Amino acid sequence: MKSGFQILLLLFLVFGDGFGQTPDSVNQIEPYVASEIPANLVELDLLIEDVLDAGQPTAAYQLMVDSIQHFQDTLNATLQEMDTIPTGVALQILEIQKNRIRQFNAPLQSWNRLLVNRTEALEELSQEIKTADQVWQLTLEQISQTEVSELVISEISTRLDSLNLAEQGMSQYANSIIEYEVRINQMSQQIEEVIDRLDEFLEDRLWARDSPPIWALETDTLPDNYGLIQLKSILVANKKSIATYYELYRPSFYVHMAVFLIILVVFMRIRYVSKRYPEYQDLDFLYHTLGRPVLSAILISLIFALGIYTNGPQVLGKAMGIVALLSLIGIFYGFIHQKLKLPLLILGLFYVFNYLQSILPVGTVFQRSMMGFGSIALIGYSWWVINLFRTYRPDIPYGWLRGLVRLIPFATFLIIGSLLANVVGSVRLSKIIFSGVINSAGLALIFYGAVRIVSNVIAFALRTPYAHVFNLIRENFELLERRVKVVFQFLGFVLWLRSTMIIFGLLDMILEWFQELWNFGISFGSVTITIGGILGFFLIVIISWWLARILQLLLERELFDRLNVSKGIPHAISTSIYYVFIALGFLLAVSYAGFDLNQISLVIGALGVGIGFGLQNVISNFVSGLILTFERPINVGDTVEVGPLMGNVSAMGLRSSKVKTFDGSEVIVPNSNLVSNEVINWTLSDNQRRLTIPVATAYGSDPHKVLEVMRSVVSEHPKVLSFPTPMTLFDGFGDSSLNFRVLFWVYFSESLSVNSEVALQIYDALKQNGIEIPIPLRMITMKPGDNLPADPSNS
Repeated sequence: MKSGFQILLLLFLVFGDGFGQTPDSVNQIEPYVASEIPANLVELDLLIEDVLDAGQPTAAYQLMVDSIQHFQDTLNATLQEMDTIPTGVALQILEIQKNRIRQFNAPLQSWNRLLVNRTEALEELSQEIKTADQVWQLTLEQISQTEVSELVISEISTRLDSLNLAEQGMSQYANSIIEYEVRINQMSQQIEEVIDRLDEFLEDRLWARDSPPIWALETDTLPDNYGLIQLKSILVANKKSIATYYELYRPSFYVHMAVFLIILVVFMRIRYVSKRYPEYQDLDFLYHTLGRPVLSAILISLIFALGIYTNGPQVLGKAMGIVALLSLIGIFYGFIHQKLKLPLLILGLFYVFNYLQSILPVGTVFQRSMMGFGSIALIGYSWWVINLFRTYRPDIPYGWLRGLVRLIPFATFLIIGSLLANVVGSVRLSKIIFSGVINSAGLALIFYGAVRIVSNVIAFALRTPYAHVFNLIRENFELLERRVKVVFQFLGFVLWLRSTMIIFGLLDMILEWFQELWNFGISFGSVTITIGGILGFFLIVIISWWLARILQLLLERELFDRLNVSKGIPHAISTSIYYVFIALGFLLAVSYAGFDLNQISLVIGALGVGIGFGLQNVISNFVSGLILTFERPINVGDTVEVGPLMGNVSAMGLRSSKVKTFDGSEVIVPNSNLVSNEVINWTLSDNQRRLTIPVATAYGSDPHKVLEVMRSVVSEHPKVLSFPTPMTLFDGFGDSSLNFRVLFWVYFSESLSVNSEVALQIYDALKQNGIEIPIPLRMITMKPGDNLPADPSNS
């Protein structure tokens, strides 16, 4: 074994440095010989067709050309509005305008990706044209010196002229793409400049005292109609923002409506089925939630809308949040615990109140008063909810609510900070904290409701006959229900956390900090190890193992169970694929961690040294596992006998196998023992076993009668196989008996019970026919002079 690994190590050391490298050789352009010209002319025609097609604008490109001028006019008009905004405008208007301008980014990014991809494709095609032109020019020079038909030269020249014309058209198209790229980049730069300027202004106002303290506030310093004017301006700005968004993203609204209708149809169908079939009655939450399919469809479609309405206006997002929370209250109110109904309704009122105060001009007396009273009311509400849970904890079984309640003291602390900021004059900071806490609490309930509904719908799907066609689902649907619930709870938590960070404006800062932490590392020569590389290494390995395990189960339980393949082949194939996935995942993880795959020979060398010193047994078992996997002398489920050990093979790995004995214990057997030692496999080829029952009768019995009786018993037993045919044999004469044998075949799993039953029946049959089973006789001879035991009667 050691010499084999030394050879393997030598091969890696010799060829390892070239692993993954490409030789620095330049492809020499050579002309075609005369016999190759016809076939390559066909390829040249195909290239000309590709170039002609590439010179024609695609449908997506033409749509961009038709839309870009109107898009630029709309953008310029919006930017001009920014230049005319008065100095004392409400902060909400600046935020609305910033969000409105950001809406223009998504179409520009989409168009830019389209143009970049198109440019790259044209560059590749241009390189092919250049190479083809060089090859055919050399070919013309070569064949012009030989006796070749003028027709061939003419055909080549004609095609080269066509190729040049097609290339000119493609070049014009490429130039127009470059012009639009420049135009799009200019618009993107304009948008970024305006957004940066607004961000800088709003950030400066965030921590500044943008209003007088509450005790120094003078209402007569502002015009009487100042609040109404600002409110009207905010409403107009919101209206323009929604109009701009609808004009830029009109298909998004149609997609949302289609998603809502599809979900509604599905929920109504599930509701109908769950009422008719009793096997779904234990899904009480499913029954209650889908008892209001319209509200449930609205809630779930609004969650999906997070991915549909990208860069949507803030007013649209707040309106969607209110509709989602009201839908959730309508769904939950009929069946949640009685003591939770009032807190849920009050939270909905806070959500609506927050929306109303958010459209008021920041800094006005009315707005500050509303937010101040709202903060005090929210602090009281938080105290009331905490005491409610402390008092009625045994009556409220919702564990998820207890998790939210643990966050209430922290939220209360933030609300107190919002109230103090409002008092001292940092009104914008106060508004962000106040709105953020309420929105975050509402989103927590919205995501919770969506997770519960989706989890129960999937649980319903796992119980349908269509799902039970699959073996894995039919055998493990309860486990899958629990796993699906956990997965969706995690996704709901991640979405809530991300939304909360967006609400408080912390997402970009946290992502930037996380990226810096991810890229932080230490260099050792040419190798750089980063924190992200280490975490990515373990993450890729775990995901690879998870995917490999799923694929192995799918192959074994779904594919091979439905195919008529030999015993052991499914395990061999699925195990091989499993370890191939693991190996590929490990190599990918090593590469991601920053190690050069060309240097993997060093790792193999170090591993070889370790093997030479102390891992011989491990590698021996590993190689034996490969032999068992592909040679298949033993398969999972076989009954084997290894020395004194006998039992069923319950699992086979690459290092060891598990044998579960008939006593119930599980024995770990190294694979090398199964390869190098003698192993009896009782069920390798078939599941039949021959049993032998010896029988002895007294002298004077009729042997023919005995054979007939035993043959009758064994042939009439229902579990004795008719083929091979049972046999009854007369073995000969013993010391005190006539000896017989009964030979018959049974299935291995029934051998013990059948052996006992046949033996008892033979005994009963012999007894009924008057055939005796003798007691062995022993004759004792006493020699004269032997001491006899004392007569007990004389004592």
